[in-house]
Amino acid sequence: MTTLNVTWTNPTPASNQAPLAGVKVYLAVQAATPIFSLITTVAAPGASFTQTEIDPGSYIIRLVVVDTQQQSGLPVDTPFSVAFASPGQVTNVVVALA
Repeated sequence: MTTLNVTWTNPTPASNQAPLAGVKVYLAVQAATPIFSLITTVAAPGASFTQTEIDPGSYIIRLVVVDTQQQSGLPVDTPFSVAFASPGQVTNVVVALA
């Protein structure tokens, strides 16, 4: 299992925008039509997230900024892969000459 650490830079709201409430973090397995599950919401001004125990595979992390009026920004999708660990090595090798 692998630990996923995600960091980002929050946008600075313009004068005509509501303050940021936070960032919603979604995760999906890469597929023709990925199905995203909400993992957590990181309250502003937070800009990082850690998920433990990610199994090997190909995923997409989606971050969506939400303001205090519950308006959402455009999603930002970032694909990543977790590789399988290398196999172990052989043991108890015996070489016999005849």
